[in-house]
This record gives sequence, structure tokens and C-alpha cells, in this order.
Amino acid sequence: MDFKYLQIFVAIADAGTLTAAAENLHIAQSALSRHLRNIEDEYGAQLMLRGSRRMKLTDEGRILYVYAKKTLLWSDSIHKEIHDLSVGLSGTLRLGTVPNLFNVWLETVFPRFHKDFPNVKFDIYEERSDILIQRLWDGLCDIALIRTPVKLSGLDVFYTAPDPLVACYRGEQYFQGCGPKIRLQDLEDIPLFISRFWNTRFSPLCLSAGFTPNIVALNERISTNLLWAKNIPGCAIVPIRTVKQFGFPDFHYKIIDEPGLDYPNAIVTVKDRYLPVVAQNFLEYCLPTVVVLQAEAAASSEEKELYP
Repeated sequence: MDFKYLQIFVAIADAGTLTAAAENLHIAQSALSRHLRNIEDEYGAQLMLRGSRRMKLTDEGRILYVYAKKTLLWSDSIHKEIHDLSVGLSGTLRLGTVPNLFNVWLETVFPRFHKDFPNVKFDIYEERSDILIQRLWDGLCDIALIRTPVKLSGLDVFYTAPDPLVACYRGEQYFQGCGPKIRLQDLEDIPLFISRFWNTRFSPLCLSAGFTPNIVALNERISTNLLWAKNIPGCAIVPIRTVKQFGFPDFHYKIIDEPGLDYPNAIVTVKDRYLPVVAQNFLEYCLPTVVVLQAEAAASSEEKELYP
């Protein structure tokens, strides 16, 4: 099947009518109708139902549509990669990242990378880790920066050091006489603000320690927890690097001494899939942050299907 016919088929499906598709492609409607018949003849199946207003994909048409979209996406990637090589180290880095994790990388890896590769553009997806992994499989991202635990089968995984969770608060009203670290039990009865992702680990550990945490607010984003702690008495449970990035001048924090909360972050790519040059270069800049973990530590990141 010629790429041209795949493009025509996808254009008709997306437009919904031959008239609209013909206008978008600047092709005569009669020629477009003929191309569609040729495509159906080649596959030996009716691919679209001709309605009075819109054309709808048949079951066979939906199968072709999915594969055609992926084929055209890969074709675009090939053209982009060849272009990148012909003009030097430029192009677009397609990166997926967990939002708050991206903020940290934006202050560390990205400035150095951009200084050395000023012509590289960035196409960033900010999603949960499970969605980012699906973006990788769909070919929409080349690299993803994720939080574990999450399913990692079929991926090349480079673990980075975990961020210890801390209890962050204003003033001096909590943990008098404690050192830089506290136990889970020290958080009993204190109003807490925490992200849903971290709470999937935090609350069960508190229950195992013999108390029910006083969670006042569950949030999606880590930065929101800090805003709670800024304006309402209580502690935000957040990674330590987030405090250093988003914290306020009168904030204090204590590291929560609980190994069960320490999961590494990770840089992931699809195993055995060609990685564009710009992505390879970016990965080299990331590698100094990678840590070598014991096999059991790496395995523990896949024990539960939890998604940030």
C-alpha cells in the first residue's frame, strides 16, 4: 500500500466526508472517491459506510485506520531523523515526564543540554507514569521520566536516586526536639496534605505503624500540597527536592525515616527500538544522574501497579 493512499484514507476518516477531505487535500472529490474504491479493492473489504451526512468506519476500516496512523507516524519520524542528520544536531526531542519531576530536571539537565544543542526543540508530554509509558509504545515519545512503581516490562530502565519524602510545615509548631529525621508515628494526629500517588504507599504504612493518618487534603500535584501547608496549619508530605524548589522562606521540613516510602525515579525507553539521535544525546546527559541499584530494589519497583 502506497503511503499516499494511507494518507488519503486517514484524511477521509478524520474529515468524515469526501467533500471536506477533498478540500483539505486539495484533490477533486471524484478522484478521492476513486482512490477510496481502489483502497477497498486492494484489501477486499468495505472500509467505510457512506451515510447521508458522514462516512463511518467499518470494523475493517477501524483496523486499517489504527495501523495507517502508526505507519504514517513512523514515516514522519524517518523523515525527521534524516533531516536532523543532514542539518546537524538539531530536531525535536519528544519527551514524556511526570509534571513535578520535570520541574527538577528543568533546573538541572535541560540548561546544560540546551546550551550544547541550542537548535533542538522540545515536544513535552506531562502525564501520569502509566500514560507516559503508553505514549512510548504509541511512538509519541522517545524518552519518559517517570516515578516508580509502575509496569516496566519491555522497557530499558535507568533508575535515578529516589527523593526522600519529608514533612514540610511553616513555623516551629511541630516536632520540637526532633533531629533532621522523624518516624511515621511522629505524624500521628497532625493535619496532613498529600498527593494521591504518595498516599497509596503512605496510608498503608501508617496503618501498619498503628495509627490512621489525619489527611486533610488529597491532591493531584505536589506543589498544591505546599500551598496547603503555606496557608493552613499542617504538614505537606512531599519529596525533598520539591521543597527546595517550591518551598517558602519560613518553611521547615523533616525527613520521614521510612524505607517503605523510598522508590526510585526512572528514565525509560522502549527496548530494542531505534532511538533518534537527539534522544540519544539527551539520554547521555541524563546518565550521570543514574544510580546502580540492587536487583531486589529494582524488582520492588514493579511489585505494585501504582501510577503517579
